[in-house]
Amino acid sequence: MGRPAVAPHHRAESLSTFFTHKNGPDCNSLSANTIFSGAKNACVLFYRLLPTEGVNSRRHGRAGTPNFHRVSALRQDEAGRDMKLYACFFKTISACALTLLSCLAQAQQEPVGYVKTVTGDAWITTMGQRVKAELGTAVMIGSQIKTQPGASLGVTFKDDTVMSFGPDTEMNVDEYIYAPAQGRLGLVTEMAKGSLNYVSGLIAKLKPEAVAIKTPSGIIGVRGTQFLLQVEPAR
Repeated sequence: MGRPAVAPHHRAESLSTFFTHKNGPDCNSLSANTIFSGAKNACVLFYRLLPTEGVNSRRHGRAGTPNFHRVSALRQDEAGRDMKLYACFFKTISACALTLLSCLAQAQQEPVGYVKTVTGDAWITTMGQRVKAELGTAVMIGSQIKTQPGASLGVTFKDDTVMSFGPDTEMNVDEYIYAPAQGRLGLVTEMAKGSLNYVSGLIAKLKPEAVAIKTPSGIIGVRGTQFLLQVEPAR
């Protein structure tokens, strides 16, 4: 039995339209699983639309011998159909890939905290872009926070975690996940040197094991609401 007939243009175009909304992808409603599911559906669609045994049988006579009078016309028709099918398929796959990359980029660029206090010279470096820290400067996943000698800086994160940095301190925000409704929580930083006054927010209160501060001498977990940390630079 051959595969069920499917209208290639309508199915492929509907998938492509779903992933390429005129206002850009809706990353709030699209998860990575949704995007990959769409790509999988496109692959299934592509498989179902491949030439079936019925097409091959039309090229031959009843005894299985080639019907050369019809082969040329059939091949031309199939070539045109296959070109349209491949175009729809790869357009859909490309749309899925671009949507996923766009959502990942948007997630990377969304602030996870903001500078609330600053004295002296301090800097926030994100994706190679270094800006002087001021009130309201955004902190992202991957940001490096650095204070100069004599400076201090305070950052408040989305879950109300507060980190206050003393002079000559350097810390990277490696991971930040705050989606309590989905049970997804995490805060991981890496502190190379300096001093830190840490005050727990909702992430540590809801899931203490999800918070960690990496230092040259080891990883520090959070077991309280506040602590002081002094890190000597690695030698």
